[in-house]
Amino acid sequence: VQTILEDTASDNFTVASGTPQAGELSLAVTTRCGCPDDLSASVGCATTCSGGGGPTQFYDLSATVEFDGVILPGFTLSGEMSVMAQ
Repeated sequence: VQTILEDTASDNFTVASGTPQAGELSLAVTTRCGCPDDLSASVGCATTCSGGGGPTQFYDLSATVEFDGVILPGFTLSGEMSVMAQ
């Protein structure tokens, strides 16, 4: 998922390959699992949830880019989203 995110973003942005420099996009992907009764609470992906079912897996994606200021002070843009894996 990380590679796909970086490949897609590189069409429009310079993606950081280490410590990001100003103007480079920093991307992160983490995985977590949650039970249907409280999807926001992370549980182990091998957990048996109440009701006997297994948890749902999510990918949490985040992106951040910092810009140096010229006329305006420097600023940071960032965004996050969670995607349920099927």
